[in-house]
Amino acid sequence: MFLIPALMLCVVVGLALSAADTANWFAFAPDEDFSPSPIDMGDWLDAPAGKHGFVRMQDGHFAFENGRPVKFWGANICNARVACEEATAERWARKLAKYGINCVRFHKFTYRGEAGIALGGDDSTTMDPEKLDRMDYFAKQLRDRGIYYGWSPIFWHRIRPGEADNLVAYEEIASWNEAKGWGDHGLVNFARDLQEIHQQLVVRLLEHRNPYTGLCYAEDPALAFVEMQNEDDIFWGATEAAVEHCPTYRRLMCAMFCAWLRRRYGNQERLEEAWGREALHGESLEEESIYPAPCHEHYAPHVLTEDNPERARLVDQALFLHETQNRFYARFAECIRETGYRGPLIGSCWQAGSGLPHVLNLRSDALVGFIDRHNYFGGSTGHKLVPGKVATGAMVENPGSGLLGSGMQQLEDRPFALSEWMSLIPNEWVAEGPPIVAVYGLGLQGWDASYSFATNYADWTPTIEAPWVYNVDSPTQLAQYPALARMVFRGDVSEGKPVAILKLALSELEKGRTGVEQTVEQHGDVKRFGGAVPRDALAAGRVLVRFCQEPEEHEFAEPASWRAAEGLRATAGTGELVWDCSERGYFTVDTAGTQAVVGFAAGKRLTLSDVIIEPQTEFASLFVTALEPEQGLADSRSILVTAVARAQNTGMVYSDDRTQLLEVGRAPILLEPVEATITLKRDGRPTVRALDHAGGETEVLLPVDRQPEGLQFAIGGDYATLYYLIRY
Repeated sequence: MFLIPALMLCVVVGLALSAADTANWFAFAPDEDFSPSPIDMGDWLDAPAGKHGFVRMQDGHFAFENGRPVKFWGANICNARVACEEATAERWARKLAKYGINCVRFHKFTYRGEAGIALGGDDSTTMDPEKLDRMDYFAKQLRDRGIYYGWSPIFWHRIRPGEADNLVAYEEIASWNEAKGWGDHGLVNFARDLQEIHQQLVVRLLEHRNPYTGLCYAEDPALAFVEMQNEDDIFWGATEAAVEHCPTYRRLMCAMFCAWLRRRYGNQERLEEAWGREALHGESLEEESIYPAPCHEHYAPHVLTEDNPERARLVDQALFLHETQNRFYARFAECIRETGYRGPLIGSCWQAGSGLPHVLNLRSDALVGFIDRHNYFGGSTGHKLVPGKVATGAMVENPGSGLLGSGMQQLEDRPFALSEWMSLIPNEWVAEGPPIVAVYGLGLQGWDASYSFATNYADWTPTIEAPWVYNVDSPTQLAQYPALARMVFRGDVSEGKPVAILKLALSELEKGRTGVEQTVEQHGDVKRFGGAVPRDALAAGRVLVRFCQEPEEHEFAEPASWRAAEGLRATAGTGELVWDCSERGYFTVDTAGTQAVVGFAAGKRLTLSDVIIEPQTEFASLFVTALEPEQGLADSRSILVTAVARAQNTGMVYSDDRTQLLEVGRAPILLEPVEATITLKRDGRPTVRALDHAGGETEVLLPVDRQPEGLQFAIGGDYATLYYLIRY
């Protein structure tokens, strides 16, 4: 194995930040009709979507049926917005193509009423014909521009009264939904009656013929994936809450568990021998009263210890829940495949705490298809931007933290996707999110798909919220996509060699042992991962998980240590990426097609292969990108400079120490200009032109000076833009 340079967590300097002076910030005014411009990615998308056949899983990645590999750089579109009006659909498709999005995740769109496209009434699985037709038209517009789409149709599914006769206890589900608004969330993981309704819904959608393509969705290779359920699994806390609220379904779960125990032990006497009579708490097989508590907290590593007197019971419960989940997914997959759909499947995109349930849930998802997960970073006191506490940290301060940490769940032989993510306002450093996912996730770690959450508008949003904190349609996010998508599609950042392969033995899982420490800390949507492999290993090379039948030694590159006392830099094994933590934190990208710096690099002189970047702004994401698909910075005739820093609403007010948001503010969005000097280490006489906020050419040319090291120019507030075009 190769040598891993030492890694070390950043030293955070200055807990109190000075208040931002926005006097020289400029208003974001894209005046956007999404027509072609130098930043446009439309020609990079291989239209129409589906021309190479269905997406398949191949050697741990995605490829089309003709063998052509593909990565998806995408975003979510939610609820009834998938059924937008025709003019909106056309405009939205132009926007997505221009900014380099080649796949969208249609998310939780089967709600009824204004929230989705379902007809409602007494049936939860029939779609409104008019809304379905509009979704069909939108799908055709995306398809024609080379944009794939995947389905995440079900989240908190609400059963309707007309389906009561087919259910074990409709009134209990209705009461649970009234209490929480969560539909049949949690119960569906074991209740066959509810599973059949979910399956019917998805099958009906797949068998629906889109009049604009002439294809049933099951026949359409532009459908890049189908997800069975969003953010749910049998070990999640919501399952136990639902079961406790619905006594009939609780008895059903107990009866299922008792049947499983009879097959395993035969009778009560042998069960008591295996568990110990005290572990039964008066429960019995005959009464079918033995309860397999589903919440992952019952199986956390600090609970499922070797000396726990109820360990045998807990292990059996976990295995029963795991097998029950697997049967649900297997039946669902069979129904989907019977429609003729040949693309990839997802069980769910959620994890299940730490330790045994986490690993068993990962195994369940692997048996279905590829691994898909969600994560967020930053944010404030809720989903909506309101005055309150601000998360002031940045991911660049700690390699492998935040969004990138989700990669601890990547399997060696399965594609990996992050289908919901966002670096959340009012954190001021949100511009770091897209580069981290693109550079280290889809690049070094070899992830296969990204779907940021969410683009819910066919235009830019007037403020940085939309009105939620989850907003792709903001200049700190979408404006960076033309540079990042080029980097991803061209494969500029090389996939790293594994620095760790964790081997999980199925034979040991049967005994309740994972053989590895893996921890998940979760606070709402925000998750942190840790365990046997330090998170910062993700900055050095790939971290993978492998399921094997019998125990095998884990593989670690240079296992002595991931970091040394003096180690303040993490250099990827490919040599293309350096994560520097000697102060507050930044990383550089040095590839043939893309060279960049992201983070707190003010005052640094960063010498890369073809450019020298000298940022003066405290924090920035600054990318220098070759615009042609087949050219690099050394020979490209057109080069794009993308420079993004902080953004605020007009009138947005933070406390002096930046830890509290005092005023949300109003439109327009204000952008901090990125001040930097850039030197091109090549001959020739290029022009450097400021582009407008939509990437269109202006008449403004920047002075270019000949220096010993190359051609030098300065970007900054005088130009009030995010984009500059270098043309030879």
